[in-house]
Amino acid sequence: MSRPLLSRKPVRLLIIFTLAFIVSLPIIRPFGTVTAQSPNQSQYYNTDFAWNYGGDHWDWNLSIPVTLYDAYIAIPDSVRTQIGLADFGYFTTTQDNYLQTLAEKLDCTATQLGYSSTDEANFVLAFVQSIPYAFDNVSTGYQDYPRFPIETLVDDVGDCKSHSILFATLMLTLGYGTVFINPPDHLAVGVRGNNLQGTYWTYNNETYYYCETTGVGFTMGELPQQFTGQSANVYPINVNEQYVPNLQATLITQPNPVISSNAPTPTPTFQLNPIQLFLLTHQQSNQFHQFQLI
Repeated sequence: MSRPLLSRKPVRLLIIFTLAFIVSLPIIRPFGTVTAQSPNQSQYYNTDFAWNYGGDHWDWNLSIPVTLYDAYIAIPDSVRTQIGLADFGYFTTTQDNYLQTLAEKLDCTATQLGYSSTDEANFVLAFVQSIPYAFDNVSTGYQDYPRFPIETLVDDVGDCKSHSILFATLMLTLGYGTVFINPPDHLAVGVRGNNLQGTYWTYNNETYYYCETTGVGFTMGELPQQFTGQSANVYPINVNEQYVPNLQATLITQPNPVISSNAPTPTPTFQLNPIQLFLLTHQQSNQFHQFQLI
């Protein structure tokens, strides 16, 4: 009668050890070998932005997917330099989901603070102006390298073209009438408005107020002294020409603004090299193109 009991004991022990092993699996697995995901699926570029406007200070951090950045840097310099200012709509990527979300975040912040449309334009302008300025041959090694907006955000640097492309893209996304304004050897942005203070250009019976994107502290309509009395070309922006990368995933951003009051108001500054100063002495004829209202 004892044999059946003896024969069942090993089975019972086996069951106990098996259950103990299964229960221990969640503890053991984290220490096992984990296969790394592809950088193109999991990695992000994190960039910090800090700027002042209206006595307040903002600190935002953007996490931008590597895949999105790679989709734009794939366009070689040889292609970029063939695109003239009249066709810079190629760079204004208003269909980019990431930029749409960023514009929405900026708009929500402006709305919460009760900003007027002019204040919102200046708020976005201050954000773009906070990005450091550098000549293309310094920051990229190329003599001329217009950046797409995502590139400017990730690189956290750019010249007047890259700054203006980013600002124009955000303003177009927010629904503002926008053109490029081209003083001698420089690029800025014009935002449509009526009866505002400051310098503007008239195009197709609409007034576009000058926005300096590379100087810190300049507001809508404020023209750098170096360009006073200078002529400028006005270029409409056809976003139907924009480059649209082939991406499978929908990409969004989650910037978290932190606001502190009584931030110092910056004094307007502007950067020009001796070549630019020389070119300012030369007049450039106005060139107008048909404006397509989007």
